[in-house]
Amino acid sequence: MQRQDYLCSSKHQKAEQQMINFCGITSYLISYQRDSNQILLTSNNEEEIVKFEDQQQFIMQIRNMRVLIKDQETQTNYLSQEGINQDAKMTLEKLLYYFLTCPEKLKEYMKQPSIESVIKLQGVLNSENYNIQILKYFDELPSAIILISQNKKDVFIEELKLRYKLFQQALETIDQIFSTQIKMSLVYLLALHKYQKTKSYNKDISYYKKVQSKIAKAYNDFQNIKDFFNLNTSFQRTIIQNFNLITFLDDILTEIQFYFYQSKQFTFSIKSRLRKETVCQDQKQLKQLIINLLYFITERCQDITIYLEESDGPQQKLAFIRIRLEYQGLRFCKDALKGLPFINPVTISELRHNAEKTYQLNLPMAVVIVRKLGPTNKIYIKQNKNGNSYLEFLIFRELYEDFHLMPLQSQHPINYFVMNAKSSIHGKHAAYLDLMALSPRIQLDKFGQL
Repeated sequence: MQRQDYLCSSKHQKAEQQMINFCGITSYLISYQRDSNQILLTSNNEEEIVKFEDQQQFIMQIRNMRVLIKDQETQTNYLSQEGINQDAKMTLEKLLYYFLTCPEKLKEYMKQPSIESVIKLQGVLNSENYNIQILKYFDELPSAIILISQNKKDVFIEELKLRYKLFQQALETIDQIFSTQIKMSLVYLLALHKYQKTKSYNKDISYYKKVQSKIAKAYNDFQNIKDFFNLNTSFQRTIIQNFNLITFLDDILTEIQFYFYQSKQFTFSIKSRLRKETVCQDQKQLKQLIINLLYFITERCQDITIYLEESDGPQQKLAFIRIRLEYQGLRFCKDALKGLPFINPVTISELRHNAEKTYQLNLPMAVVIVRKLGPTNKIYIKQNKNGNSYLEFLIFRELYEDFHLMPLQSQHPINYFVMNAKSSIHGKHAAYLDLMALSPRIQLDKFGQL
């Protein structure tokens, strides 16, 4: 008889657990211990023991989750996230103490007739909305069952609204690119055409180079938007080419110089310690990376020096090139970097952050490309008090197609910028790689070599 009761009870427990998992509900059994004044997790059966880590995680969750303390029968729908945040003043931990030890105190905040045994309410954790149901039951200690499920309908609707807002921002950015770059280029070309008709003997190629540089910048900005929305899906395919790195950089810097022609003084120089100037890299994405960084830096400075240096890896095929951009005037600050958009946002809070911040993709896309073209996933920034600063990163001398990056999910660019860290990066490559974690890669045929 006892064996049958045990089997029947076990069957019902498994069925209940499957139903809870299927509905996306998280359940907790808790008890209030008067001696220690603590809310403790209890196990579903006597054979299981609650782990210390689970108890700590539960306490952190109920302390961080805030609950809506208004009458849930009269107000269950909130027009905005701000309305939820304004009402959610009490923590779930405090509500549980009242519910288990002093229900009369809780009646001052809630008017539910079933307050003695069951309460239903909403909770907010990390800007996300949850449905909560608490059922009191009788045991040796004051006890309750907590059922928590994410309000998926509200989350889904808000996610759609935020993604639509991000799409609108992208369209507005594209319109701005067209107005400031493409449209102005057409105006320049029309004016040059009329000017050359009257003074054909005096052809100034600088204006044509300026038009070309504005169109090139517009194309780069369009590519940033396209890549930002297609990470881990249709992100640019790697096309590896052999080319002269010095000539490549000189062409880019000259193009930027013509971009500022007659509007801003811009000077540059390239200093190389490379034993061999030829590299085997993705030329298109390396150009996108350099242009993103240079145009961001030139917003506040006009003199740039690029240093190139060898940095041999532990194996011949992992040789690196250190690229350093030195400049004056611009200073990076963490508050400004925090305002950058999340790369591949997933949660509601990340989507909301991107929707509320300035749409600036130069640095986020630079981080993504550095991660792809080099051995590290970070960019090093050194800032001195005298105004002399530099930005530095590594690329492979030879990029191989058999290296595949792991997917990039929900990351903020600030996590990839190392600012003023103490390191001996002027020494061997090992000191640099100790400072910066290797990009998460898989080499399909020789995984252990990296």
